[in-house]
Amino acid sequence: MLPLVESLDQMIANVKEYQKAVEEIGSGGRRRRIMPSVVRDWYYIPSLGMVGPSRFIGYKGMTSDRYAKSPVNGGETERHLHAKGWFRQLGKEDPEYDFARQLAHHLCQTVRHESNICSLAKFYILQPAYDKQRV
Repeated sequence: MLPLVESLDQMIANVKEYQKAVEEIGSGGRRRRIMPSVVRDWYYIPSLGMVGPSRFIGYKGMTSDRYAKSPVNGGETERHLHAKGWFRQLGKEDPEYDFARQLAHHLCQTVRHESNICSLAKFYILQPAYDKQRV
């Protein structure tokens, strides 16, 4: 079992790492099980202008290689991130919802052969009190 993130810094480092992993695939790198179009829960960091899925950002020290070789469980990481209280769910009426969705859509398009967000996708936003760049 992989260790879960314990700090915001660990989680934010993983969001940045996820962006790199998707870009690597989009530029012709190996696939490595990273498929943005199947993500059902996206976590948005406003100060970074980035999103990431719980199953990647919720484990400590995640990399694309580690993701490919390790069993990951989105349910486990979603429960953990929610228990931390760092995020709140975005409703379609939230002004940030469309932007978070556009970021996720862009990641889906970056990976070849994938262009659509999962129709069941939900979006969560980092609470302002935790977003260091916004405080």
